[in-house]
Amino acid sequence: MICYILRKKNTVILFGIGFLIGILIEILLVEKDRVGEFYYDFIKGIYPEDEPKVACVVFLKRPHTENLEAAQNTWLTKCDDVFTVRVNRAGKRRTDVEEDTRWIGLPEGEVCTKTRIHNVTAGSSWAGLCKTLHLVKTSPSNWFIFAPDNLLVLVDNLKAYVKPLDWTRDHYYGHAVQHYEADYNVFSAGVLISRGTLLNLVESFREDRCESSGKYWKNEDLYLGKHLRALGVTPKDTRDEEGRGRFHGYNIHALLSPGKLFKQSDYSRKALYPVPEGMNCCSPELITIDATNSDRLYHHYYLIYKLKTNEKPKITPGVNQNDSFDWKDFLRQEGYNETAIENMTSEEYYQIWAKKISPETLYEIMRKEFGSD
Repeated sequence: MICYILRKKNTVILFGIGFLIGILIEILLVEKDRVGEFYYDFIKGIYPEDEPKVACVVFLKRPHTENLEAAQNTWLTKCDDVFTVRVNRAGKRRTDVEEDTRWIGLPEGEVCTKTRIHNVTAGSSWAGLCKTLHLVKTSPSNWFIFAPDNLLVLVDNLKAYVKPLDWTRDHYYGHAVQHYEADYNVFSAGVLISRGTLLNLVESFREDRCESSGKYWKNEDLYLGKHLRALGVTPKDTRDEEGRGRFHGYNIHALLSPGKLFKQSDYSRKALYPVPEGMNCCSPELITIDATNSDRLYHHYYLIYKLKTNEKPKITPGVNQNDSFDWKDFLRQEGYNETAIENMTSEEYYQIWAKKISPETLYEIMRKEFGSD
């Protein structure tokens, strides 16, 4: 009943706004070759280059919408535009539908909303992605992340990553793997492209060419890589300066536990830029991670965005915490030169302190400070 009242109340307003927006989009968002430089100037005028705007395109992989609901209540709230797509095989033609999903955690309790799901009919997975590219070009966003519904996207980190980049140029990011036809970014880890790349693709593959430019299923990421290579666009290394990955198509449990990652999979065996296992697997600025299901998506989102710790600062025994302490200055006072300081190991540093404070005294200081037994 609540959902019905809310929809009824806003129907006229939404229709009017939608009608006006539709006219504006029809005028402005036509083919790039017809609008030329004006098109780019118009988009730049709306969104300055220092303000990345991200469209999140979610592909439904399951018949139910639990993962979509979880995404709507977590990471999708940080997107500037959202498209929900379900690709159907050509023999299962469907029209776009509105399905009930739930926004959770509002002050009024659970409130329903209607989510538009774009049903794209295609003869191959590439055709489905190609038609989706034409669908999302109506968004004025300057970056587009394509993701399956089980993926958690950290949009804040994504925006920070692309902020220095020129979105009018070609950019293509994700977890890259090798293939004899073309290196490509795997769809399971999410694929990020700039608006410049999107427009080059839709210009090269008009919608009537989508069906003829690919075949088979579950290979849309490979075809995207092939077609982008023909345009001179290839995957780039997205790891941080320590070699830790930003785009992950595996769940965090497999990545953090050495030996859990299936080494024989193409994801690992053919990785163009290998990512280590264990605690050093993932960059602190990671952009995507496989959440597996809706429960874990909520779980991961809570740990990342909601949980706070009150970690006590580490102390150096015998040093007043109200005083600043520079360990290099301490070593200089002990007679060590710069070369020795730079090459000193943690064990050597410990032994220096052990000569000043007995292990028993050091242990007692740490026990009192941190409450250890």
